[in-house]
Amino acid sequence: MATKLQCSESIYDSYTMRFHRCSRSGSIERDGKHYCKRHDPVAIAEKRKAKKEKDDQKWNANCAKWRLDGAAPKLLAACKSAASLLRRLGGTNHDPEYTELLEAIAEAEGKK
Repeated sequence: MATKLQCSESIYDSYTMRFHRCSRSGSIERDGKHYCKRHDPVAIAEKRKAKKEKDDQKWNANCAKWRLDGAAPKLLAACKSAASLLRRLGGTNHDPEYTELLEAIAEAEGKK
């Protein structure tokens, strides 16, 4: 009769404030130790890697948003001064780029 191998992982029990061995059967063998599916070190490493990649993507997206949020007031001021300069140099509403610039300024100020 084959013996049932127990998971090698130690678990902290907050009720007794002590460590004890996992009571699940060790169905996976790694480096001579048996682990259950929950405590398999390879599976845990893969899950952590996937979560880290997801968190890194989210962090990079937030960083890009924060950079843009920080630069938005300066960009709006630059657009306003460019529109003013174009108006003084003879920019008219018939010029599509000038019209787009005015529309972008209005949208950024919440007027559109």
